[in-house]
Amino acid sequence: MNEKLYSSGFETFGEDQRGEAFVSEEEAEAYVEEIANNFDLSDYIYGIGTENFMNSLSYAGIYPESFIAELAQNLVFPLWLNYWQAMGIEGTRESVEEAYNMLKKEGDISNEIMAINHALNVTHQSGDMIDYLEQHLMGVDVNSIKSLLDDLSSNTYIPEWNKELKEIGVKIPVSVSK
Repeated sequence: MNEKLYSSGFETFGEDQRGEAFVSEEEAEAYVEEIANNFDLSDYIYGIGTENFMNSLSYAGIYPESFIAELAQNLVFPLWLNYWQAMGIEGTRESVEEAYNMLKKEGDISNEIMAINHALNVTHQSGDMIDYLEQHLMGVDVNSIKSLLDDLSSNTYIPEWNKELKEIGVKIPVSVSK
């Protein structure tokens, strides 16, 4: 229920809202219910600007932060979830959690490269990450990036890197130095 109604009392709330006191708390609640049932967001936003909209919310006894949270929770997120459920978002979430757990594990460089590559590939809901790069990065040679990622995934550079690391004194465990 309206926080301003309870913090100021129904008489003061009525004077603030409509210029006369409410006779009872029930009348005040009915007034608030009527406003809520007939609320059209476009009446407040279009033409008045964001700052005036926020002031209007405050004047109506609606805390802007609460309003935005309610809007996101009860309007935006359900619409977003409904759209992405049809695209398999639950499976993607499971894959992302699996990738996150892989990334948290410490291991040799080849396992870490595989975990990073796996994370890159499962975290993009609507296709391969490389497709996303191709769509959004103009002038980038996507084939070169794909080739590099494929080389990293196949551990092509691991023997060379391990050799260079040994030459500068880094001790490489036998299981990694293949």
